[in-house]
Amino acid sequence: MDQWSPALKDRGSDVLYGALLRRARAVGGRVKGVLWSQGQSDAYPERSPAFAAKFTNFVAALREDLAAPELPFYFVQIGRLVTDEDIGGHWNLIQESQRKAEQTIAHSGMVATVDESLIDLAHADATSLKRLGVRLAMSSATTCFPKPASARASRRGRGPFPRCSWTSCQNRRCNTCPRASA
Repeated sequence: MDQWSPALKDRGSDVLYGALLRRARAVGGRVKGVLWSQGQSDAYPERSPAFAAKFTNFVAALREDLAAPELPFYFVQIGRLVTDEDIGGHWNLIQESQRKAEQTIAHSGMVATVDESLIDLAHADATSLKRLGVRLAMSSATTCFPKPASARASRRGRGPFPRCSWTSCQNRRCNTCPRASA
């Protein structure tokens, strides 16, 4: 999270956070929501203990800097790690911090990745990335792009869009969950 530190925003586009703000302001500063995937670089002994606080502070600072206190923030939990190196515990600490963040950061949601296929020791393959994109889209769609009640009600006669938590959905008939076809 150090690369995204809001404390560095005065350095402008020389840092990632400043570049993010510049791009948002270039389009008028109106952002519907944030889709975020980051955390692997923090899964080391010197970084993982501070991840939760830095992540929470990042979301709060971004919302403040964009003058959007309820800005929806959806993020991808880091996936599995397949290695014998002594990084696993720190990797799991990041995963757990991300899981808890969904519960403690208002207007946020997390998409789990532990069920996805890997192309190497830690990165999801192309097919899995497409599924993650769908999960993020479905998780954020009703919040970031709400439809009028009349549009929802006309959806094949099934009423409003169901809310699916993705990580805990057991409803095999859920209309929004990719697990529905399982």
